[in-house]
Amino acid sequence: MIRGIVAVQIGILTGKKEIKALVDEFEKQESEEAIFAYHCDKLENDLQIKLYEQEGCLSLDNQESNPIINSPKVKPFIDAEDTISNAWLEFDRKKLADDSIFTDILNYLKENDI
Repeated sequence: MIRGIVAVQIGILTGKKEIKALVDEFEKQESEEAIFAYHCDKLENDLQIKLYEQEGCLSLDNQESNPIINSPKVKPFIDAEDTISNAWLEFDRKKLADDSIFTDILNYLKENDI
């Protein structure tokens, strides 16, 4: 998905070969920097869902017909957690499992408001 968007957008930029190479590196997580950037990208999403929930924009109420929440991949996380943000954090945990700092942040987010 990112690759298609970037391909269209970088066509007009100078240094486009370098930008494309960096995007490819990010997607493939080929370096420590790319892995760190990936973790930051995931963490930004995690912070965002926590904040949306705290602002009252997200709820598990009245979600019986929601195909995403009821999918076999997501449903176990929803059933195991008391909030949608905590389910999301647990769903992302395996994506950040190789870095204890990021997993510590996830733990903090689960236990605290932003």
